[in-house]
Amino acid sequence: MFSFFGDRYSTKQIKVTGSRNILIYDDLNNLVCFIKQKDKRDRKEIVIYEDETESSVVLHLSSKKIRDTQPVVSVLDARQINKIGSLRQDGYQWFILDNDDNEIARLKRRTALEIIKDVESGFFSKKVIIEMKNQKKVVAEINKKFPSVLNRHYIDFSKDGEQLLDRRLGLSACVMHILDKNEGKSLK
Repeated sequence: MFSFFGDRYSTKQIKVTGSRNILIYDDLNNLVCFIKQKDKRDRKEIVIYEDETESSVVLHLSSKKIRDTQPVVSVLDARQINKIGSLRQDGYQWFILDNDDNEIARLKRRTALEIIKDVESGFFSKKVIIEMKNQKKVVAEINKKFPSVLNRHYIDFSKDGEQLLDRRLGLSACVMHILDKNEGKSLK
């Protein structure tokens, strides 16, 4: 059963002929949700299932383009049948929006100093943070560590003890970030 209350998650990507699957695990390595993307360029509809049987939909991400702007991805809770927020991409940067499409948070890449520290230590991590707009508070980190044989991301919400960011929106933003073909290259 999918739990939105955990602080730590990890993802594993599996490429299967004609599709790309993303499995999301909790910190005890239990599968909490499953995404199957048939065409990597088609992001109009992304369905997040409870497990690999694809029998129970948890979240539904639906993309719509408004005039000449970047697409806005509505995040819908399939169980409560309501919109919980949206995601908007501007270039390579993702913004997390509330129900009224006002920005509440954004994904940001690491600072140059953090990259230098990684190079000095010999272990490189591709880290992106989620920062709340008004408080300028980091509420989550997405890490992809190198060198790694597995294509895994680690998502940590432990800095968000006050639950400022709805985990469903945070995980949806992480999924869109992972699916982005130019993942993390130009985040501002």
